Amino acid sequence: MSYDPGEEPRFWFVLDVAIGRSAGRALAGPAPADVFAELPAPLVRAALQQSLDWFAANDPRGGQAALAATRSWAWVEEGRWLAKRPAALWLTSRAGSALAAADGRPGASA
Repeated sequence: MSYDPGEEPRFWFVLDVAIGRSAGRALAGPAPADVFAELPAPLVRAALQQSLDWFAANDPRGGQAALAATRSWAWVEEGRWLAKRPAALWLTSRAGSALAAADGRPGASA
């Protein structure tokens, strides 16, 4: 990690701004939504794809890549950012619902 923006991929900055605007909390001063402009959805989606490509190349065990993919999926589908643990729970819930629906259990949703 570097503090020089020229040494880090741009997509990290895009994602930090998008997440900070939506989920950040001001300790002092204006709210993050008043400081950071809303980024266009296509820009955020492109940054998410670039981050997934980065994880595919840099996370040989795949654990962080799976969480990044889940967080991306939640944002694309629901428009909200999830921290890692809530993202894992979100995925578990969706997988459980899909399995129940595939088994034809009552009350399951696909």
